[in-house]
Amino acid sequence: RDHAGCKSSSGDDFYGPYDAQELVLSFRDEIGIELVPFKMLVYVPATDTYVQYDQVPDGTKVLKLSGTKFRAMMAAGEDIPDWFSDPDVINILRQVKPPKPRRGFTVFFTGLSGSGKTTIAAALVERLTAANPARQI
Repeated sequence: RDHAGCKSSSGDDFYGPYDAQELVLSFRDEIGIELVPFKMLVYVPATDTYVQYDQVPDGTKVLKLSGTKFRAMMAAGEDIPDWFSDPDVINILRQVKPPKPRRGFTVFFTGLSGSGKTTIAAALVERLTAANPARQI
């Protein structure tokens, strides 16, 4: 649905949610692509179902979670609602890409023999350990 989801300088969506689909549809004969349109889905708690947003009756309570919000919640280690995805899937995603506080990083030291790489690395380990003693280095 949202393959052209870039933002303007003010933070607003630059394109509409279906502009990419409409563009492909306008050239489908020329480029030989058969588009399978996809409309935004929302969760309706009262019926425990997902429904296309434009087919939800007025006044119906709906829940939705954007991809951007979902990625931010995953990066922060926040709980993901059960209605959004199966908890087993979320657990697998957390293993593959853990929250930012649990991710590691690598520092490469390059240089000639005797140039101080080991000394600098030892000092870095010491500083990082002092900054966060609970973190394994």
